[in-house]
Amino acid sequence: MARRSNVHTVFHVMEEKGVFERNPANRDSRDQTTGESLYKGPVPYPRMLFHPQGAEKIIVPAEIIITPLGPQRVGEQRQLIYKIVQNEAEEAQLKAAGWHSKARLAVRARMQIEGKDMASAPALTKDDQIANLAAQIAALQAEKIDREAQQMAENRASGGVIMPQAVAAEPKPAAEDAPLPDRMGL
Repeated sequence: MARRSNVHTVFHVMEEKGVFERNPANRDSRDQTTGESLYKGPVPYPRMLFHPQGAEKIIVPAEIIITPLGPQRVGEQRQLIYKIVQNEAEEAQLKAAGWHSKARLAVRARMQIEGKDMASAPALTKDDQIANLAAQIAALQAEKIDREAQQMAENRASGGVIMPQAVAAEPKPAAEDAPLPDRMGL
């Protein structure tokens, strides 16, 4: 007789208790008495933020077993240290302190601190890359504006005249470089 797989996790227990049905962030959440939908759409808060250095805590300590190759640590379970924020002000305060909005960013930070090979680190998503580039662009634009304001202040202080910089016009193509009409004569 084949052995039946009997997997029962904490999520199964939560489902039996009705935790998911009472959570308004879940599409199938219902009021227990009226049966009306409690769904409010994706809610921004509460939200988890992860430790700046990607620190972990041990949830289940490792069991040391003796093998022919020597003692081995098995079954250790770890969890990233996190905080749950309830509003935008708390989130801004923790992010200013270096906390990460995504677990993969915390893991990457830990790997960098430990000097591990970043090739095995969790990959950044395209959204993360776009956000990083947008932040770099905003910082460079702010720096450019500050530099231009400083130059204008120096010019005014020295009594100099501020002349706009001329932009070189692109040369027009010569007649022999002009594109040929296509077969339709257009």
